[in-house]
Amino acid sequence: MQAGQANSKGAELPSTLAARLTPAMRDALGHPLRRQILRLLQAADSPAGAAELAVRMRCAVSVVSYHAQVLETCSTVAPDGTAYSASEAVDGEVAAVLRATRQIDDRLSSKLS
Repeated sequence: MQAGQANSKGAELPSTLAARLTPAMRDALGHPLRRQILRLLQAADSPAGAAELAVRMRCAVSVVSYHAQVLETCSTVAPDGTAYSASEAVDGEVAAVLRATRQIDDRLSSKLS
């Protein structure tokens, strides 16, 4: 996701925020399902497995596993045995991205429901 530009899912980041993210993080956070995974993991009291996240997100386990692996490559998700947890990288800029894209993701989710 480029600074100040909408990605294919309609999310736009302020250029000052996007500039502080690595290219891998911008790409990973450009997908609404990945942002939803991060939000769920942030809110969780303990690590959550792909199956648990899939039920909460109403999608296939394989979809969650794929997107969690993408998030893992940019260190925003940490594997914890067979589960995932939000890594410390979710603080700061990544948390700001999640806040900045929340309304857009909620609107997209309501249209798909």
